[in-house]
Amino acid sequence: MASKPRRVYVAYRYNDRDAGQVLGNIGVAHKVAFKLIEQGCYPFIPHSDCLLAILFGKKIPLKFYYRNSIEWLLQCDTICVVCDGKPLSPGVLREMKVAKKSNLRFMMAFVNLETGEVFLSDVFSDQCFNCAGAKENCPFNKKFRRESQ
Repeated sequence: MASKPRRVYVAYRYNDRDAGQVLGNIGVAHKVAFKLIEQGCYPFIPHSDCLLAILFGKKIPLKFYYRNSIEWLLQCDTICVVCDGKPLSPGVLREMKVAKKSNLRFMMAFVNLETGEVFLSDVFSDQCFNCAGAKENCPFNKKFRRESQ
């Protein structure tokens, strides 16, 4: 980790098959954010936007969520792409493209969905832009598995 605290955007899937899965995804994003806090970073978690609709009971256009996320991404100096061995979502890929175009730093969080463990790394590769979720072939996943044993 860098010595200067970073403003870090947590990029992880939101949508899923059902409400339970969506809540699980929100939980993973917050777990990564907590790990970032422990490392002295200041995370932004776009998943928390869902509270707007929940608390106020009003439908907010999906476009707003996308635009709001990008606006906050551009206020950060780093994007943390969360990998759990599944393919990256279209939204995360979109955020990665914006971050790359804006010259943000990239870092990665590998989340083991079975154990709940989170590993952070400044290691990132353009290979991640083409992630197909083949975690057995991911060089980062192999590295993190070795470090955690």
